[in-house]
Amino acid sequence: MKIIEMLLGKDREKWGVHAISLVETPAVEENFVALSSHEIKMKEIDSEKRIILGAVLIPEQKVLRKDKDGNPYYIFFIKDTIEQASQDYLIYSRQAETTKDHKKGKVEDVVVVETWLSGENDKTKDFGLDYPVGTWVVAMKVNNDEIWKDYVKTGRVKGFSIEGYFTDKQQLNSHKTEDDIIVEKLKELLR
Repeated sequence: MKIIEMLLGKDREKWGVHAISLVETPAVEENFVALSSHEIKMKEIDSEKRIILGAVLIPEQKVLRKDKDGNPYYIFFIKDTIEQASQDYLIYSRQAETTKDHKKGKVEDVVVVETWLSGENDKTKDFGLDYPVGTWVVAMKVNNDEIWKDYVKTGRVKGFSIEGYFTDKQQLNSHKTEDDIIVEKLKELLR
């Protein structure tokens, strides 16, 4: 089975993570942690902080995908690509671009409020999480009552999944332009 390393294109504004989706089955196979004021040792007036935290991308983790003909293959990201994608996500102000189950349309009032790459001794350990070094972790504030009550509190969404545009070495070495590759990826998504 093919294993493909995902890469960013040269025009960083077009490539990378454009949204984070709340999903029942996260591709990274890691559920997020819903954080209440009892779980975080901080001064807080509200009874619930409405913050969820979890992995977005894990280095070297193979994620199963299927091509347009239904043939399975794996994709993965290396630490350097994850680091650049996480930085570009903030540089291009995409922290409020949240969807649910990869459905078209932005979910209002759900925003990434913290993002970091896990290290040997970072705060993910304070939440009982043990991610490989270089994992992209986000904390998301959920002020949307419907999403909080009907999806987070009930456990209907369990993690994060990315939406965006990436390429691979084979595509970069082809004679196609970056715009041609993006158009192909959009057509695949619309099928």
